[in-house]
Amino acid sequence: MDLILPLADDIFYPSDPEELSALVASLLEKADLPVPGDQDGVPALSPPLGIITPHGAYDFTGTLMARAYSTVSPLNPDWILLAAPVHLDQDPGVLLPPEDGFQTPLGEVPVFGEGRKVLMGQPGFSLAREPYREEPALELQLPFIAHLFPGVPVLPLYLSGEGRRTEKAWAAGIGKLGVPPLTVITSNLSPYEIPRLSEPKARQFIDAAAQDTFDPRHYPAELYRPCGLTLLGGFWDLFNGSVRMNLIDWAPDRRDPEENQKCAYYGAFTLNGI
Repeated sequence: MDLILPLADDIFYPSDPEELSALVASLLEKADLPVPGDQDGVPALSPPLGIITPHGAYDFTGTLMARAYSTVSPLNPDWILLAAPVHLDQDPGVLLPPEDGFQTPLGEVPVFGEGRKVLMGQPGFSLAREPYREEPALELQLPFIAHLFPGVPVLPLYLSGEGRRTEKAWAAGIGKLGVPPLTVITSNLSPYEIPRLSEPKARQFIDAAAQDTFDPRHYPAELYRPCGLTLLGGFWDLFNGSVRMNLIDWAPDRRDPEENQKCAYYGAFTLNGI
């Protein structure tokens, strides 16, 4: 089996299998989320269609990741759609790996080959090794997936480009597979800047996403656009706009950043049907 090798082990997370397994288990155990609807006056939410999770070092964003993944831990998906934006220069399109799976310290995570075969017949989809060998955003999700859903295949994709044309292309392709049993989208909330610049941009998006009328396909162009916004726009297309983002928590990618210390903000969200 041709496998994608790790890039970020020993940098963003431990490479030792026992240490990593213990860390993921501990983060999930400490997530300790209230059950939506348990509190008076809080309407119960439908099971998540997906989650939004960070792609940072576990020392700083692992807690947020665990809080997102803990909301879907009761699910039993047949396969998982795993999506990230491309951060390096690439031609616009949806990039799938040619390899058969990922090698992780917690074992192999297979690629959903039948799903990839269907997508390769759709406009805008192509095979590309580069983002999977140069970017860790999807890799950082794999230890949580391997821990919670051992043996479940993932359909990984990196999305390059912005705008409605790109949103529609990836949504139309995924739609050929039906409704994904679980979708994981990884995104930031702000650019990598000093806190007095990055934090207001994160708050701006959080406030917008909290509105009942929020639709990422129509997010104002003059505002900072989180790196996963185009993926969210396609997700809204996939579900005909019947989606609601629910914030779990948010934080910077370093603890208590100093005034002149650059940081990016990340959030953990569920994506629920309405």
